[in-house]
Amino acid sequence: MIDADCLAGRQDEIAWRARKSVVVEQMLIGAPLLTVLSTLCDQAAMQAPGFGCCALVYDPASACFFDVVGAEPADIALLRSALAAHDCVAQWRMCADLTPCAELAFDRRDIVELAASAPGGAAPRWAVAPVFSEHNVFYGVLVLLAEPGASGFGEPVRAVLRDASALASMAVKHRQTLDKLRITEIVFDASQSAIIVTNEDNRIISVNPSFTRITGYSLEDVWLKSPAILSSGRHTRAFYKDMWQSLYEHGTWHGETCNRKKNGELYYEWLTITARKDGQGRVEGYVGMFTDISDLKDAQRIISYQASHDSLTGLLNRRSCEEYINKAVQQAYKDGPRFAILFIDLDDFKYVNDTLGHSGGDLLLREAARRMQLCTRKLAADRCGDVLGRFGGDEFVLVAGGMESEADAVNIAEKIIADLSRDYDVAGTVVHVSASIGIAIYPDDADDTKTLLNRADQAMYEAKRLGRSRYVRYSPSIHYAAHTRAQIKAGLKQALRRNQLSVYYQPMVDLASGRPIKAEALIRWRHPKLGFVSPAVFIPLAEEAGMIEEIGLWVLKKALQNLKEWQAAGRRDIGISINLSPHQLAGPRFADSMLKLIADAEVPAEFVTFEITEGVIISDHTDCHSKLKRLKQRGATIALDDFGTGYSSLSYIKKYDIDYIKIDKVFVDGIDTNEEDRVLVETMIVMASKLRIKVVVEGVETESQLNTLREVGAQVIQGYYFSKALPHEEFSAWLLDGARSSGDAAASAKTQPVGTKPQ
Repeated sequence: MIDADCLAGRQDEIAWRARKSVVVEQMLIGAPLLTVLSTLCDQAAMQAPGFGCCALVYDPASACFFDVVGAEPADIALLRSALAAHDCVAQWRMCADLTPCAELAFDRRDIVELAASAPGGAAPRWAVAPVFSEHNVFYGVLVLLAEPGASGFGEPVRAVLRDASALASMAVKHRQTLDKLRITEIVFDASQSAIIVTNEDNRIISVNPSFTRITGYSLEDVWLKSPAILSSGRHTRAFYKDMWQSLYEHGTWHGETCNRKKNGELYYEWLTITARKDGQGRVEGYVGMFTDISDLKDAQRIISYQASHDSLTGLLNRRSCEEYINKAVQQAYKDGPRFAILFIDLDDFKYVNDTLGHSGGDLLLREAARRMQLCTRKLAADRCGDVLGRFGGDEFVLVAGGMESEADAVNIAEKIIADLSRDYDVAGTVVHVSASIGIAIYPDDADDTKTLLNRADQAMYEAKRLGRSRYVRYSPSIHYAAHTRAQIKAGLKQALRRNQLSVYYQPMVDLASGRPIKAEALIRWRHPKLGFVSPAVFIPLAEEAGMIEEIGLWVLKKALQNLKEWQAAGRRDIGISINLSPHQLAGPRFADSMLKLIADAEVPAEFVTFEITEGVIISDHTDCHSKLKRLKQRGATIALDDFGTGYSSLSYIKKYDIDYIKIDKVFVDGIDTNEEDRVLVETMIVMASKLRIKVVVEGVETESQLNTLREVGAQVIQGYYFSKALPHEEFSAWLLDGARSSGDAAASAKTQPVGTKPQ
């Protein structure tokens, strides 16, 4: 993976080149020198955030700096005084007399830092570099002004100033050259731009050294030949027709051209052609002046590429992909070929990103992009091929062009799924992911870009819902499901304000006493139109919408209020258990918010248990260890939910100092009939006992299961055998009615569940 600092440095370099090109263009079109210098100051200030930039022109007669170009500093008088007091100006004025060796030695001291004391305020600081005209005659200074709070003049800032002062010197010299051209004969040798002169027959009669340097042609090579010797063949007849028409009508033309060097290499130039006229105004030839802008064009190409491509995979980015689809729609509307949109999302990528870090995730994305690229088709010239783009994260879009039938899209989808499902070697770790793909076809499913993408996206979500690692073709029924999902997502924003959410409680019962010792708080939502919405549906949508932290805090606040009521009514032995989402743990103020709610409720933290899943602690990218540790330090306890269904690593149990493990229902369903399930549960209970960790067994529904669990040493039970999840009012009545017998609880547990607890 490209080092982030290197990439940032490269981007800064490209941006600086682009900004300098603005100045160069003004020079080439003959803008006034002060305008060029003002533009240079603006561009330098943009390249060095936190610093202003100005130029001061030196008057050798008065030995003073007079013209100020750019942002004039408020303390200009102090700056002038500081310059006058320093010997740098005297040294710079001597540069015209320096030998080459002495000049080289001096260049290493080309930047001077100055400061002055300012009564009642911070001392202003400046970095100053000289600007020279022809023959190293001192012209003035370019100044970077440190704004309040700016860091020192580090090497990146000094490099900007050094480049800018060199460009300022170039601008001064360029202007002097242009001035000479207006007064005297054309001076070839001093010009950094290539110059070519033709006679009345448009045959070359003179070129300067820069022409030879840029093109490789000497004067002997081109003597009395047409300038067409440089032609690259890249321009049309219409291009040259417009050029000559401008020369005939206005006597001048300027623009960008692509020509060919003597060695066959192409180069780009900014060319200005001017007609040479005699005293009677008759054209006696032309003067062409051009600058090689190939480097600038390269920088522009890089910037253009970066603007249209994903930096990680090299694929088209979202904007460019959408533009391509727009063009495909327009072409298909005219010519009639069908094409398909394949919306591709990597399954389980988040797990890889969480466990192996972003660097591992980036490696996986690049390899996945490479494999998908190999699945694209290269079709005949008269048929559009396939184009792959990355929309962001682990989402990709493939535009399958030139389709003869729906089977073409299906074949591509099947190949992508097969190739992406092969193992990946990510920095020495074998990783497995798959892909869910949604397919929408133009014009069958939609006839515009936005709708096509939306429906392919809906089909992709349906593929995930059906189990992942598959493709689904869009259908109207999918649109209805997506509409319902969107309706739920939108309704969530109103649910809290309109009191549509509620907290249900399911007890955890101590087997020895038959009394409930904890109540697990489970969120429920009754939608005004859709009725009860399963937490398994709306919790992931709340996470997507960024609402899970707010909802989680609301659940804890409600549960603490209810707990305080129960304890005030005499049930001081009851506690609450709160499920935590990974997105909650990722919040920077998670622990602070939780502890504040507990403190505000005036409830001892010892009565609050936070439940986390094994998937949360397997990767600590949210720094959940330190956050949970803060909760435990205040007295709260931590439970590991769904134990045994995931990674079950004892090292994590030790690291996170787990107080409870909750054995999942999957091990309980067959415990009274399956010896393996019985042994597994008994082993987990014994292990936890040795580690001084308490065990809660979930999903107990029958008396036979209960008896078996009692035999293997279970102590705390949760499940329908005792009670389903109940609304606050019903649970309070159940709880405060006294210690119910197991038989009474069992009798009340025959109703169907209200919903599923969020995972």
